[in-house]
Formats: sequence, structure tokens, C-alpha cells
Amino acid sequence: MAIQQLRSSQLITTFGTGSMVDLPEASVIIGGPDHWIYREEEIADHLIREPRLSKRIAQYLNEFFQYNLQDVELMRPPRMRSSLQYQGKNPEVTAWKFPEWYVVQKIEQTQEGKRRRLISKQLLENGRYRDQNGKALDVVPIRFVRACDKGHVDDIDWLSYVHGVEGRNCVRAQGGMFLLEKGSSGALADIIVACDCGRSRSLAFARKDKSVLGFCNGRRPWLGPLSKEPCTNPSKLLVRSASNAYFPQLYSIISIPDGATGLQAVLKKFESDLAKVTSVDLLAMARQFNGNLDKSLGTSSNDEVFSILSKLRNNDSEQSIATKSLEFNAFTGPPNQLSDDEVEGDFLIRHLDSDLWQQDPMLAECLDQIVLVDRLREVVAQVGFTRFESRGTNLDGELDLNLQPAPLAKDKIKIIPAFENRGEGIFLHFNAKRILEWAAKSAVQDRADDLKAGFALKAEERGQDDFKFHGAPFYMLHTLAHLLIQEITLECGYPSSSLKERIYCDAAAGEFGILIYTGSSDAEGTLGGLVNAADRIRTILFNTIQNASICSADPVCSHTKPEKDNPSHWLQGSACHCCTHLPETSCEQMNQYLDRSLVVPTLEGLGCEFFEQLSV
Repeated sequence: MAIQQLRSSQLITTFGTGSMVDLPEASVIIGGPDHWIYREEEIADHLIREPRLSKRIAQYLNEFFQYNLQDVELMRPPRMRSSLQYQGKNPEVTAWKFPEWYVVQKIEQTQEGKRRRLISKQLLENGRYRDQNGKALDVVPIRFVRACDKGHVDDIDWLSYVHGVEGRNCVRAQGGMFLLEKGSSGALADIIVACDCGRSRSLAFARKDKSVLGFCNGRRPWLGPLSKEPCTNPSKLLVRSASNAYFPQLYSIISIPDGATGLQAVLKKFESDLAKVTSVDLLAMARQFNGNLDKSLGTSSNDEVFSILSKLRNNDSEQSIATKSLEFNAFTGPPNQLSDDEVEGDFLIRHLDSDLWQQDPMLAECLDQIVLVDRLREVVAQVGFTRFESRGTNLDGELDLNLQPAPLAKDKIKIIPAFENRGEGIFLHFNAKRILEWAAKSAVQDRADDLKAGFALKAEERGQDDFKFHGAPFYMLHTLAHLLIQEITLECGYPSSSLKERIYCDAAAGEFGILIYTGSSDAEGTLGGLVNAADRIRTILFNTIQNASICSADPVCSHTKPEKDNPSHWLQGSACHCCTHLPETSCEQMNQYLDRSLVVPTLEGLGCEFFEQLSV
């Protein structure tokens, strides 16, 4: 295995705990953090300090796995030093060999087609298979396994699959079976598992009949070779390298310094004036006699202000506010500047000069602020993973409580894999009145009803009655964020995989915004090109809308909407890889909840678009 085969961030995202990875010399499943080795002298260097995230993850784990944690330790994956590997030391991140069935590389030509021998690990000698002539042959791990919705995964019982449970002790199969490949398409119907006794079965049968693979045995090989738990779910066929084989359950936040949110900053500024305010009535009097205080608090109600003031005094304000609500308040609050002796910082914002964008009537109508985020710090932690179906965070940035992920450790553990990004970004603060008026239009509501029907189909499939529709404003903001990222990559020089989105959409609170920021953990996050691109926001937005009006897959794309016989589009409208989809690491909702018709005029969705035209 080559040195530094995987980066630290990959051990949390693409190839995290429970994922199946093909290395140059083996196929493995990445072990949990309780099998990771941290040297005592390097623990401090691996620790990531973010108290707000630590406490929220502890609450999440307590609810799902009945832990009693107060907080957790966010740790970077241990780094394997090349000098130690050359000395023959074991790697610090443990991975177990999986699967345990192999296919011999030697191809045999038969009348039925090409076939290769299918064998278990017990028939291997030093990692190779020795045929009847004594010749050692290379083998590769089979790419088909079985798994269930709880994340359990195991080898398929190939003997029972071909012969049935009653005939799995077939004598002719003790030396292995065969994998026949008909044609060159690689389709499951063209792959046959056969035995010398004449019994055979196509792999397509495993997709058609969900009972043929039996019930899940609860095996969790990422927690050790013998780790199991009771499970009664049916097993499903899974291709190890397929895109639905592994979805990490990630929880990310933007680090917000104390007092950086809008109301908190105002309350801290007027702390001495509010020292004797102990009730809502006294707060109302203070606002009446202090014009500067009342102006700074804006339209915030006395009840809301006093609630935050009380939480500030009890030092628990940040923990009780939803993740994205806290971030939104920080981005829309007053700009913050670093002191002369402070050269480093995690959060630095300033407002874009209004002359650069408010001259355009359309922009002035739909945007309240354009915020330049010169510095930000994102902390990303993995709390579990799923298979077959991904789940992003809720609209408020919290983890989805409707789906229990597979655990990262066998027993209660305080170490949670995490990494941090430092970069820059652009925050677009949308006018709440403009969005709500647009959402109330009959054409938009009709389009929302079509999208809501897809939600209902997905909720029925999941068996979740409380799976609530996100609403047309979220679809619009989410799709616009994707389109902007595609255009910004041409302007600032970042690849699209280095940019990420965060959508802020809370109609009840009147919070609507888009944050586009650098999401790479290397030097690409500090080039300054993203912030500088905001100076050309009028041109960027104009080009975005012009380019998005026509998709290369039109008219098919523009006519697409949720339909019962198309499950892949239940959570999408007019959206496809040609126009809106991004690398999945860039999208917080895994390329779901998109509809181009809500952003720009399309061939099918005329009348429900948010942007009609822009001037430059």
C-alpha cells in the first residue's frame, strides 16, 4: 500500500468509518475510531476545539444510542508518518479485509461464455489461489455483497444463493463456484453464479426477489471481524463501489465567536445600559428612553430581546439557538474588525459597497445585504453513516432525527472524527418580504404542489408521516446557490469541488440567505478570489440567470417533475447533471431539492420564476 493513500479529510467523508475501499493490494472496510491509534505526545495536535459542536453531537448520540455524554472530543484522524511505515510499524487507522469471497483472475472460455472461479478466503494460500496443476493464480475481491438499511454489511452466502438453504452443502461446490459473464454490458442479468453440479442463478434475481438473500445477520465488520447485533431487516444486493454503498452522516458548523451574532453584539455593546433590566417591561422602558439602543435593536420584539439577554447572562445562549439561526444572525449583524495586534481570526466579515449592486433595481429589490466573509472556519464531524439512501441536515442545520445512522464505535466512545476548513465566502441576504410575496403567487404555489407530491411519495416510501415539505423558497435558494457556484468557478478560479453552500431558509423567522464559501482543507481555501469576485456580483448573477434559462438537456429537463414511476426525481423538479448538479461534497443536500423553474423562466415552468430579467 502506498504511503498516504488517503487524506485525513477523506477518512471522514468519502472513505470514512464503515466505507469499503479498494487499496492497491487489498479491499478493506475502514475501522471505527475506537480502533485508531493516537500517540500520547500528538493528541493535542489532533484535537479540534469547538465546544458548541461537541455539545450538540453529544446530545445527538445520547438520543440515538442511549449514551450519557456531556460532550465529545473532536479529533483529526491520526497521521501515519512515512518513517514509521518504513520501519514496519502498523498504521494508526485500522482497516479490516472485506469481503472474504474472491474471484480468480484466470478466465476460462466455455460454451455459455467467459467464467472465473468464485472462492472463499479459506481456499487462498498467501493471498493467491492454487489450481489443480499447482499454479498460483491472482484473485480480486468480489464486488457484490449484501447489506441492510441499518448499515450492516456481509458477504453473500453464495452456496445458499445458488443451491438454496437445503442444498448449500453441495459437494461439487466445495472447491468453489463460477461467475459467468455473458456479453460485455456488465448488467446483472448477464452475470450468472453457477456450480459444477449444474445449478445456477442470475444476479438480477437478487434485485427482483428481496427474500433470496435472506435476512440480515447484523454483521458490523468495521467494528471488528466478530462484531454483530440482532437485526431482522431483509438483506439487499449492494455493489461495493456503487455510489449508494456509503453516505457519511456529517454535522458541520461555522465557528461563530462569542457575541458575533446580531442581537448578541448589540446587547454586549449596551451591556452597561441594560444592567438593571430584569423584565420585559423594564426593557421596553429602556428602549423608549434610549434612542440609540432602540435603533440598534431594530424590529426585534421585546420578548425576543429579553430572552437572548437572559441567556447571555446565563452563558447558555449559543447552545439553545439552532445552528443556522445563530450563523444567520452573525452574518447579518454588524461588521467586525480585527484589532491591530490580532493577525489571526476565525470570523471576519464586512459589507460590500452598496454602489456596486444597488444600482440594479432587481438586485436592490431582492437583496438586503451582500456580506464579504474574509475569514471563516468550518468544523465538520462524522457521527455515523448510512447505506442505500443519504440524509442531509434539516433546514435549521441540525441532524435529521428521523433516521438512525450506523454507529462509529462498538461501545460508548467520546472520540468523534472531525476536520476543519479555513477559508472565505460570500453571503447573500435576501429580502424576506420579496421572497414571501413571490411564494404567494398562484403559479409558484401550483409548482410547489407538484414538488410536494414528490415529497409525499418519498415520505410514503420511508414510512414517515412527519416528512415535511421544504417549501418553494428553499428549492429556489438551493437551486440558485448551485447555479451561482457554477458561474463563480469561472470568475474566481476555484474548482467547483472546492466551493460549498449553506442555505438559510426560515420563513417563520424571515431568514433567507445563501452562503457560498471555500470548503477545501488545503491552501485553496485562502486565495482571496472568492471575496474579490463579489465586486462583479451584478455580472455574475446576470450570467447565471442567462445561462440557466436553457439546459442542454431541454426540453426533457424543463418538463421533468416528480412522478410516481420515477423515484429518482421525487425530490427534484427541473434539474439534472447538465444544469444544476454539483459534486456531492459541495451540496449539503446531496443534489436533492432542486428546481430550475423556480429561479429562471423555463420552457415548461413559465410564470413561477423568481428572476424575470436583470440589467447590466
